[in-house]
Amino acid sequence: MLTKSKILATIVKANASMILKQGSLLVTWAYATKRAAKFGSAQVAAHQVALSFWMVFAYILDAVSVSAQILLSKARTRKSLDEMRSVTKYMTSVAAMQGLFIALIIAGLAPYVPSFFTTDEAVISQLKILLPVLSMQQVLISLTFVTEALAAGGSQFALLGVGTALSAFAAITLMANATSVLEIWTRGILAMFLGRFAAAGIGVLNVNGLLPKFKSTFIRKGKAHKQG
Repeated sequence: MLTKSKILATIVKANASMILKQGSLLVTWAYATKRAAKFGSAQVAAHQVALSFWMVFAYILDAVSVSAQILLSKARTRKSLDEMRSVTKYMTSVAAMQGLFIALIIAGLAPYVPSFFTTDEAVISQLKILLPVLSMQQVLISLTFVTEALAAGGSQFALLGVGTALSAFAAITLMANATSVLEIWTRGILAMFLGRFAAAGIGVLNVNGLLPKFKSTFIRKGKAHKQG
């Protein structure tokens, strides 16, 4: 039976992990902009335009994450490994497909976006380099968002918080040695999402009973529940 103290402890733990996660992301994006400013007005302007353009599609990609979290949470409540694995497989497929779809949209818009935002040839030149990079990252970004949502649906909050913090540290370390805005996106930002995807992936494997320790615990609890 859940007591008020247990509920409060769960809320505090989840909130602390999410604060660590979101705080790490904010610091990473802020540092990326700080580094971009070191490379001159044209590159920092291109970075800001690319980031704004990226955010529009990030919100679209993140929308399906809500469904992923709810579906996984419901399946977990019913203690059905088969259902959890089915939800994970389906939502991962959806994430990959929507990521590819958005990537194609960005690739199609890339020739027209620079001149829409600016008439500065130096900025346009930088954007023509950055936008194809943004396009190629969309599948990874989509998979990361949905995988994190699945992990959250399985209450893997601490792993998400710590994983994002470590990813942010790796990204900032790489960006500190970047010599251009292109390297900020192809090294630092890419590293951040790869790290987040890996951490969330571990959480999803754990929730789905695919890590030995968790699987035995899950089965043991399930048997005890049936016996009771």
